[in-house]
Amino acid sequence: MPDGHRYLDFVLPEAIERETMLGIVERAVRRSRLRISYVGGYADDPESLHWHIAEGRQRRSVVEATYWHAERSFWLSRPAGSHTSFRDIAKLQRSLRAEFSRSHEDVQ
Repeated sequence: MPDGHRYLDFVLPEAIERETMLGIVERAVRRSRLRISYVGGYADDPESLHWHIAEGRQRRSVVEATYWHAERSFWLSRPAGSHTSFRDIAKLQRSLRAEFSRSHEDVQ
């Protein structure tokens, strides 16, 4: 499993299908007025996903998000060298919580 400093951890009550997770994150990012600059996966867990999330036209990600399917977990991290404000991270956290709540009422 990838490692790094995590800002938000969700332990999901059940694994979420890849397409559902893509929609959840896309809607939350859009609502936070950010954009997805990259989305990919992992060879050792093909259902898992990783996003780079950027502001405006920036190419460099300000926040990264990871869904690790095998462990039913989702987290945000701040890449090294990122100058993202904690306000932007908090806004994305709120949007993600709202989207997870819509999809799964009992997300922790």
